[in-house]
Amino acid sequence: MASLELRNENYRVVFRYGGQKFARSLRTSDQQQAVLALARLEDNLRRLELGTLAIRDGADIPTVLLSSGASQQRPSVKRVPLLGELLDLYLGSIPDESLELGTVKMLGIHIRHLKRHLGVRTRPNSIDHEILQAFVNKRALEKGIRGRNVGAVTIKKELTTLRAAWSWATDMGLVESVLPSGKRLWFPKRDEKPAFKTWDEIVRVLERAKLDEDQAKEYWDCVYLNQSELAHLLSDIDARPTLPFVCPMIATAAYTGARRSELVRCLLSDIDFDAGRILLREKKRVRGQRSMRSVPIAPALEKILTKWLDVHPGGIHTFALSGEGLTLSQAHKYFVSALTNTKWSVLPGWHCLRHSFISNCASKGVDQRMIDDWVGHQTDSMRRRYRHLFPTEQRKALAAVFA
Repeated sequence: MASLELRNENYRVVFRYGGQKFARSLRTSDQQQAVLALARLEDNLRRLELGTLAIRDGADIPTVLLSSGASQQRPSVKRVPLLGELLDLYLGSIPDESLELGTVKMLGIHIRHLKRHLGVRTRPNSIDHEILQAFVNKRALEKGIRGRNVGAVTIKKELTTLRAAWSWATDMGLVESVLPSGKRLWFPKRDEKPAFKTWDEIVRVLERAKLDEDQAKEYWDCVYLNQSELAHLLSDIDARPTLPFVCPMIATAAYTGARRSELVRCLLSDIDFDAGRILLREKKRVRGQRSMRSVPIAPALEKILTKWLDVHPGGIHTFALSGEGLTLSQAHKYFVSALTNTKWSVLPGWHCLRHSFISNCASKGVDQRMIDDWVGHQTDSMRRRYRHLFPTEQRKALAAVFA
């Protein structure tokens, strides 16, 4: 009917009532006291069954059963969804169009890991600091991208998803317990992302060091292409048998710092050659709101886009296949296909072109505030990755110290 468990040098009592499992710490390490508390609880359970003990509705069942108090009526046991159910209900409650498809997909991945380690049949009120720390420890030992252990950033994002689901469930009246804050959780240390480097800098590093493919990719992840290399890249792509929108799309990323998703959302009406500007439709900068930012159209980009629009297949999207807009996965596929079997195949993806835009602007001494306006959603950690590329400002600052 009920039993004792020794956990963290203190006893706790575990019992079932009304189809639910309850656990309550007795806050004692004394076995004799724990046995007496267990006997009192079992006696009260028998009295409940006989109808000689009633508990008022809404009362805390373990507290009453561990005491000798009585109430006026039998308790009604409110069913609390198991953790797996709670997480599924939360994911299903998210309205369409409120989040990016990629964000919803990532939430699903987080939830799968939470279910796998915390357990789909776990009762939410049993989750404590110790259980959360065990989750962190287990995830930190697992392998992630390129064989590296799962990092603190990923684990914190997964716990953020759990906290969001918990907050939603609390508002819906599904849970009453409070999820531990997590402020005292220990996470694995992480390395700061390296500064952006030129192609030649990375080649020199790789020539000196004997690195395997995965180690080399760590360096290529922070590559940026200078203006000459970007022109060479676009020339090589234009000479290949790719679909006609691929080169203009890659050029737009290189000359505006647009994200892949922003390129996919770009409409023909967003391009204004007379004003010399292109509008990019954001979803990251303003939470819960579709915002836009404006970027000047460079002369080189204007030539490429003008040529593309002359043969545009029709429709509202700037980069389209037979008038239909592209998906994110299609954009990735065409990017990889355009670089396959070329020297550029080491480029990590569309974001490399965004890094290149930022780094080229920085290396030419463009004001950082202007760069922030053009690319949007800049953080201090990102700025540190290209701050060393402001040569004039850095020389002036050092000269002022050692003049």
